[in-house]
Amino acid sequence: MGKEKKAGEEVRIRCYARVRPSWDYELQRPGVYQSIEIEDDHTIRLSKGSKLFDFDKVYGPSSTQEEVFEDVAKDLIENAFQGYCGTLFCYGQTGTGKTHTITSRVKGQEGIIPRAVDYIYHKIGDSTEYTLTFNYVQLYRDNIEDLMQKDTHGNLRRIDLWRDETAGGEQVVLKDLVTVKVESKKHFMKMYDVGSANKAVAETAMNAHSSRGHTLLIVSITRKERAVEANADMASIEAQRQLNGKLIFADLAGYERIKKSMVSGIRKDEAATINLSLTALGNVIHSLTAKATHVPWRNSKLTRLLQDALGGNSLTSVIVTMNNSSEHITETVNTLYFGYNAMQCKTTKRIDTGPIDYKSHYIRMQAAFKVLEQEKKMLEEENEQLREQLIGEALPESLRRQSTGHTPIPRSQHQQEIQGYIDVIDELRQELEAQNSRAVELQQQVDSLNTALEEKDLEGAAFADEVQ
Repeated sequence: MGKEKKAGEEVRIRCYARVRPSWDYELQRPGVYQSIEIEDDHTIRLSKGSKLFDFDKVYGPSSTQEEVFEDVAKDLIENAFQGYCGTLFCYGQTGTGKTHTITSRVKGQEGIIPRAVDYIYHKIGDSTEYTLTFNYVQLYRDNIEDLMQKDTHGNLRRIDLWRDETAGGEQVVLKDLVTVKVESKKHFMKMYDVGSANKAVAETAMNAHSSRGHTLLIVSITRKERAVEANADMASIEAQRQLNGKLIFADLAGYERIKKSMVSGIRKDEAATINLSLTALGNVIHSLTAKATHVPWRNSKLTRLLQDALGGNSLTSVIVTMNNSSEHITETVNTLYFGYNAMQCKTTKRIDTGPIDYKSHYIRMQAAFKVLEQEKKMLEEENEQLREQLIGEALPESLRRQSTGHTPIPRSQHQQEIQGYIDVIDELRQELEAQNSRAVELQQQVDSLNTALEEKDLEGAAFADEVQ
């Protein structure tokens, strides 16, 4: 039985802007000035000109990591617990604080991922109904690599990307990824650090710890199916079924100009690959904004990996980061336009649920149906007994008392006595009708489950034929 996604609502991508603090040496160079001004909590203005860029929120140089997490990530986590997919990624020039924002482990300045893990486990508490797993991949020089496994030569294992034909050919699947099942916050961070140690990082003239590839941490939060009453209706069964929430944290490598980063050799190749993938990402955003008939998802593996986040079934938030120095005005303007365009894109918010265990529910409902049939039979017998009592006892007794010389029963009292029996019978009849109605409803649900079981059996038979 496959997973199901309920019909959802269309929502736009949310976008936040964060301005990195400028270092003194950056602004002391001749002719260098602060290229942007923060008008308010939602607006950035280019210093030379009147162009304004509006965002869901703007964070200045003095903003804190906690502030960013509370505004940007917390809501995505809450939605993941409800069975939704949430994606958060940072975009911007190299050296503008993307990795710091999303992955920092510095005490007191922890990034979004460490804070998210802490929040998730605080929310789960002692509950045993949730299962947490993660996958961790890197897109390096246009190859997708599993950060959690190496081949026999000590190199990161490369992963194939393919389309799931059963989902209309649109869903992207990463084949043979290592899935890490984690039991606690400490265990999660320990395994996460193992993967992070395998990331490609190098020093350039613009960034002492420059990411040389894009990384995606995919966290799955599964709530197991909850028990339901034997006579529960389908709405109750649906509400308690398994939920599959997902969080994707993408730390994108920053675009860089070779003459500024001063890289050569393999580092130059890395930069070229990064820039090409980010250009492809920009083209996809532009196509989505323009509502183009063709969106070039396949031009880059990065856009394929982010396809659900940008135009699929995900709640998505983007943080664009920038340097305030006028030396980087071109890159800053590009970043501002990227964020502005991303806000025009829409995705579909859908709950991802696990399969219903039709067989178990069918057995429970059959048992409930038998109980209902027994109750119905008892009500019918009780109704018949009261009818006989009214006909065989109530009226003859009244007549006998009159015929033996006893004080006659007043006509009004006699009518009240009979009416009382009639009222009791009417109440029983109404109760019986209600039980009949419930029996019909339950039978329909049993028939529906029967049909579902037959369909699943046919699917299984078809699958078995394919395998053979």
